[in-house]
Amino acid sequence: MLKKYKYLDKRIIKTKRLLKNSFIQLLQEEKLEDISITSIVERSGISRVTFYNHYNNKENLLNEIIDDVKMDFVNAFKESYQTYNNFSIKDVKTTSLRVFDHVYHNAAFYKAIVHSDLLTFFSSQLTLAVKELGETDFRVLDSKVNHDLFTSYIAYAIPGLIIE
Repeated sequence: MLKKYKYLDKRIIKTKRLLKNSFIQLLQEEKLEDISITSIVERSGISRVTFYNHYNNKENLLNEIIDDVKMDFVNAFKESYQTYNNFSIKDVKTTSLRVFDHVYHNAAFYKAIVHSDLLTFFSSQLTLAVKELGETDFRVLDSKVNHDLFTSYIAYAIPGLIIE
């Protein structure tokens, strides 16, 4: 989840990882509105001042977590077709879909989201990201298939499968 931070100080990476993991754990146990900054810092072993050095509030932390997961998801999704010059859906094999590895490695986050009141928000974010990929990264070669409908189908199917 923290690949985009590879040039940051390792202490910052470690601190953010602790805060994010603590927040995800708390989200599995409590509703978002019941999670306090105090409970996040106590769970992570990080001081309150350090929390505020990195985040303005818990919503800012949550948004960064969602952005990280979404970016990782998009990269995993793209990986299955980046090597093709002319991509066709027939070329994709289930074993090449790194999306399933992504979900497995982020299982704690997905479990927390699925069982929280954030599911609708996150699902729409993921759907939008896949739709954008469909518009920019691939085209349906079969002229009988409506590209926009196909993109929408994929965009709604993948989050639905993850939720299930």
